[in-house]
Amino acid sequence: MKNSIVFFLKDYEKNKLKNHHSMLYYALETLYKNIISDVEVIVFYDIKDVNEKYNLFKDFKKVNFINLNYKIKEKYQRMFYKWHCVDYLFQNLKYDCCLILDVDVIFYDDLSFIFNKYNDKNIFYCCLENSPKEIKNIINNKNSINGGQILLSRNIYNKIKNIHDNLEKEKDKIENHINNNNYDYCYNWVIDDLIDQYALNNLLCNKNIEIQIFESKDISFGVDASYVNVLNNNIDIKSRTKLLHYFSTFSYIFLPDNMLTNEMKIARNKKINQNKIKEYWK
Repeated sequence: MKNSIVFFLKDYEKNKLKNHHSMLYYALETLYKNIISDVEVIVFYDIKDVNEKYNLFKDFKKVNFINLNYKIKEKYQRMFYKWHCVDYLFQNLKYDCCLILDVDVIFYDDLSFIFNKYNDKNIFYCCLENSPKEIKNIINNKNSINGGQILLSRNIYNKIKNIHDNLEKEKDKIENHINNNNYDYCYNWVIDDLIDQYALNNLLCNKNIEIQIFESKDISFGVDASYVNVLNNNIDIKSRTKLLHYFSTFSYIFLPDNMLTNEMKIARNKKINQNKIKEYWK
């Protein structure tokens, strides 16, 4: 049985590549600090520039970096690079199961046990979001999958196949549903930022694929997964989970000082001065 942990780095948003680069570097740093077994790590990338001080390619020689290009014509497609890579992963590489992650994660423990604990190859494992009713209108009245941490087996992939193209079709159905029902809720951010995971939600339902969630002590995300305290401008973090998906919006809190980009430094100083950090992370 061959398993892997998979990340994606795409230069798809102006002035955001440096932030994503820092987040991925810290994710890999914490992964290798904690991992004991020889789980293979893959990073798909489509970037032009490299951070010379924190060079991913030089500093993480065990990682299998795969350069896979993907043209983005519309804004929503920046979220579909991941699925273009997933198709390549299962169609060209011999992996049985892959833990697919966003870059805004931190490892607090060895996560290689995940492949043995969540081992039913006919189940799609993930975390769910507590979706508002407006979102449930377009995803079969269910809470949506959060696409930042999923465990995908070859069995499940084979039931879907060509996941990128199938998600594009589901995306069109959702967009038509929104337009035809004249929802007064603002759906622009749904189409541009989250449409891939809503499309994935519907695709799995249509294929009658069972969805189960990770235990929060193993993998979790958002404000319920950690406690953050600020004392004398120093941030103290205590995690309640082995893998934390903190969301890129809060990278200025979770990355160490030396990994902060200028944008993150400005955000951190601003929020500390406004005493806003503990307002969210309690």
